[in-house]
Amino acid sequence: MSGVESGSVPDALGRKLMREWFERDWRKGGKTAALIGSKGLGKSTFMTLLAEESFNKGDIVIWRGRHRDLWPALPPLEKKIVLIPKGAEIKVLRFKGPSARGEDITDRFEIKEYSSAKEAFKLLDPEALNVIYSPVYYTPNYLLKQKWAVSVPFIDGTLWWFEFLRILIKRPDTRWFSVFWDELHDLVPMWATGVHWRVLQAEQSIFADFRGALINFVGATHDPSLLDPRFRWRNRWYFYFNGARPAPGSIVWKFLKSRGKNVIDWLELGTVIVENLDKGKSGVFEFRFPKTKYMYRIQLNQDSPVDDGVTIAPRQANKRGGSIKDRVFALANEKGVDFALSYVEELYHYGKISERYFYKLKKQLRTLS
Repeated sequence: MSGVESGSVPDALGRKLMREWFERDWRKGGKTAALIGSKGLGKSTFMTLLAEESFNKGDIVIWRGRHRDLWPALPPLEKKIVLIPKGAEIKVLRFKGPSARGEDITDRFEIKEYSSAKEAFKLLDPEALNVIYSPVYYTPNYLLKQKWAVSVPFIDGTLWWFEFLRILIKRPDTRWFSVFWDELHDLVPMWATGVHWRVLQAEQSIFADFRGALINFVGATHDPSLLDPRFRWRNRWYFYFNGARPAPGSIVWKFLKSRGKNVIDWLELGTVIVENLDKGKSGVFEFRFPKTKYMYRIQLNQDSPVDDGVTIAPRQANKRGGSIKDRVFALANEKGVDFALSYVEELYHYGKISERYFYKLKKQLRTLS
């Protein structure tokens, strides 16, 4: 038995689909994939293996750095370049098991600063894993401000990636690139508002443009319903892990529906269902879990921008009185919802609010839009 019906047993079709994923045929172009599954079941590990093999195929590999990152493992490439915004400070700590103190190994990484998306592109190293940290705050250039209808002095730094990806698409060469983006719902969220919504509206063709630009884009999330449908439907490849809710209309989704289920609950650790929507095929693939001796904690600090004394550092959030929520809604009334959303992003990036409270505040601010 082959395909999804084979349960968690790796099959020939799964291996064949993986070989097709790693094909580099300029006539077929780049591919876009989503890794779907619950936390802790192998998405990030599998993504590191995809990045390693992409590098071995000759791709220039780009890995999205997260501002409060914990690296259980990076792709095991000998050379790693870390690109950070100019003026930011980064520290890399290594831990051997649970520990209150880590070893500072920042000097073992090649750290490069960039002042613009164009400069970040020029700093990419074809012989290394390129880990890129976007700014916490981002001021688009004049043309992008007009295109995205931006009226505030700065926006969420996550949106910097749209400018960077456009530069990748428009580059005047035929090299292959592979971009790996964990927590894809940060970039293309289902319930975006304000500036983020306008950026998604203006850039909705970007995933389709990867094909002709020879860019393979891999994003990970735990639920496809968290992704904006304008981007979700452009994913033609899916990698499903245990606990995944398949994308509606996909082969795996139809298989589950025929059995009265909506969640994959039979896969073992180290197995993944590979699905190619264009070919209407799916199979099971087995991958190895590399042994990791260390874990790495990343600390990135960047100064807050100041706008007429209104934008304040997160640590000062309560010095004017009231709760964080009171301050956020006061900013929404004073400067608008977009400004308040940027401030909530600031609080989250600096670790002053939890992920749960971050999404709660964003949801409440949407009611004011």
